[in-house]
Amino acid sequence: MDNVDEENDRLVHHLHDSAKGAESLKTTKRRLSPETLELIRQPGAARASCNYQLTSELAKLCRAAIKEDLKERRAEVLAEAAEAELGIRNDRRNVANFKTKMTALRRPDGTVTSSRRTMEKLFSATLENVMRELEWEDMGVKVDGRQLHHLRFADDIVLITPSISQAERMLADFDRVCGNVELQMNLKRRCS
Repeated sequence: MDNVDEENDRLVHHLHDSAKGAESLKTTKRRLSPETLELIRQPGAARASCNYQLTSELAKLCRAAIKEDLKERRAEVLAEAAEAELGIRNDRRNVANFKTKMTALRRPDGTVTSSRRTMEKLFSATLENVMRELEWEDMGVKVDGRQLHHLRFADDIVLITPSISQAERMLADFDRVCGNVELQMNLKRRCS
């Protein structure tokens, strides 16, 4: 039973220190809810009454409550980061690993929307990510000191290159990256 007491004492001291540190920082949001902080204080009273079984059960409840609070806090931080558009690394990873076909979007109420405007935004965002994936620093034509390798007009992309061999390489690279997100080039499109 002594081992349980030592483990519980370490847990309580660590949690109290963490709670004090969290309270001293006025600018940060609380990681632990007031209910969890109150639950952390309870094992001390149970230990004082020598009720080891209750002490052990309260320690388990404390760990579960802390885990849940930290999970909620982590979700809040991720939501804030997404709102602030700080998930650039994740966006790049997602684009590299895209393997699903998106045929429609779901609204919060579960209904499906496939408005033209929504699809245009999705397509535009996908094209932007595809163009970021390409490593064309040494390709294209230099204009006013900047390397220019493509122009976008709505959903059309014009590749700019000084030679046929470079154009072939750019098309192959573009086709490869588009294939990663399951896009296909339309080489048969005619201007009307």
